[in-house]
Amino acid sequence: MQLIYTFPLLLLFILILVPCLIVGLAGVWLVRRYDWMMDPEDNGTAALAHAFVGVLYAVALGLMVVGVQSGYTEVEMVVMKEAYLAGDLYIDSEGLSEQGGLRIQKLTKEYVDAVIEKEWPAISAGNLVEQETRSIIDELSYLIVTYPAKSDRDLIVYAELLSGINKEKKRGQVLTYSI
Repeated sequence: MQLIYTFPLLLLFILILVPCLIVGLAGVWLVRRYDWMMDPEDNGTAALAHAFVGVLYAVALGLMVVGVQSGYTEVEMVVMKEAYLAGDLYIDSEGLSEQGGLRIQKLTKEYVDAVIEKEWPAISAGNLVEQETRSIIDELSYLIVTYPAKSDRDLIVYAELLSGINKEKKRGQVLTYSI
């Protein structure tokens, strides 16, 4: 099914249009060749059938549009949530001592860059290789879980980081902050 997304739009247009035109022209040719004609009293029935098919087509098209739009909305919500969580992790880690906080910020930035520059193009191409982002998340989670709090301030910020991680895990999110 993913193959259809790799075709250029013009080729896809031609692959759909040409068979439809052939079927339509063959139907016209058959009707004219065998002199098939409708009786005038059948016009009402034909008009009703035509209207019914038109309504079915309109309903099907409307449902497809709603389905596609809801899919885009869901993806948009997940991306926004992941961006907010990455931002929260970055900002919260500013309160940690220099070395720990800077390392968490660096890994968070690497994760966001890897998602934008590598994962999204891979998803767009139809394949997903999340090895790099997975290794960044593993390193980030190890760094957060094993972080040695050196002061009361570190302890408070560290508790906030863990609270954010655990809150998102309970919601079932597999995002940056829910490492």
